[in-house]
Amino acid sequence: MKIYLITMLFLYGYNEKNEAKFACVRATNETRYMHDCKGSSKQYSFKLLSENDKHSLHLFESAIDLLSYATLLKKYGMNYKNFNLISLSGVYQPAKVLEQSKVPVVLENYIKVNPKLQKIILHLDNDLAGKNATEALRYVLKNRYKVENKPPPSGKDFNEYLCQIVNQKSIKSKEKER
Repeated sequence: MKIYLITMLFLYGYNEKNEAKFACVRATNETRYMHDCKGSSKQYSFKLLSENDKHSLHLFESAIDLLSYATLLKKYGMNYKNFNLISLSGVYQPAKVLEQSKVPVVLENYIKVNPKLQKIILHLDNDLAGKNATEALRYVLKNRYKVENKPPPSGKDFNEYLCQIVNQKSIKSKEKER
């Protein structure tokens, strides 16, 4: 009989009036439990925003990757509160015809309320879905913003990369061993 210690992470996203409009729960162990709460609006998905930086935005597929990146910033002596970090709360699915792809709702909402935005840094996954999403977002945003592609240096995503840095096995690595 296997016994699992389940650690649940509850994450919230707020609108401009600081009202909760998005909520999700994620397990941080091998159970891979992920659920968005009923009535949540992805246009307000989980984010950590800077009060100082109005010109750049870092975009992630998941809240766990966003938090892993923030942890890496802290590990290397930087304050994550100086960065705008936003999660897509899932894989962005571009249109089959690249030119018909749309901007994800959370990003469109951020753009609307942050007119000084100049640069978007994509930190999407190192898999086919992440690479396709990166290509589509670079295409649809190229005329309005400087768009940089900065996936994790190794591993599938920033959580896996963080686990490599701290020499721990990620959830995905543990699943592959089974």
